[in-house]
Amino acid sequence: MNKARNSAEIELTNTMKVFSDTQGVEIKIKADVQSILSPKQFYVQLELEGPEHFDSGKIELYAKDETVYIKASESEINDNWRKGSYGDILFEPIIDRVNTEKYNQFLTSVEKDLELKEIENAYEISYVKEKIDFNTILDIFTSINISGKDFREDDVKDTNVDKIDLKYIIDKDTYETKNIKFELSLSQKSEPSNKAIITNDTLYKNFNKLTEIKIPEDVIKNAMSY
Repeated sequence: MNKARNSAEIELTNTMKVFSDTQGVEIKIKADVQSILSPKQFYVQLELEGPEHFDSGKIELYAKDETVYIKASESEINDNWRKGSYGDILFEPIIDRVNTEKYNQFLTSVEKDLELKEIENAYEISYVKEKIDFNTILDIFTSINISGKDFREDDVKDTNVDKIDLKYIIDKDTYETKNIKFELSLSQKSEPSNKAIITNDTLYKNFNKLTEIKIPEDVIKNAMSY
């Protein structure tokens, strides 16, 4: 469904609403990402919003040449740049976002249940299903989780998937991914009144146009090791 990709610019919004009969909370994550897969380098501007007890704020991050530079506003590190080394776990969710391979594999596995329609200059491939086994969507659930956590069967054994609504939008001429929209309605098997709605909206542009992520000189010069 997509050509070989080495770079992309991505805008994404993730929301998670968790609620029961008596209370509810909502957490939202917005991110602008510039990424090059080889050699590994990326830039992320992240904004977190949540309730009072949640550590809301903004994070800015560069990763290149096995060094990560990070600045978190409204946090304990007082808006200063820090630097350190990073492992592949930091980069894996970025790779998933750029490649969209987990989505492609999933859509292939449910091909008979897909709907295709034409919208403006694009095709929309949609998959809507109720009451499915969580294990069948573990890979794509992991890929929308910006923390990079690799979810296993034990992590979701007490979770029902009440409904999944996935829309995969591709350019009509190039067949490149333009937008992925994902909504997941969940409930707890042992306590059905505990529910969650997880949404993801990811916009793609400029595939294979980025050649380098340039880190500002003042960031490199002023960053302190952590």
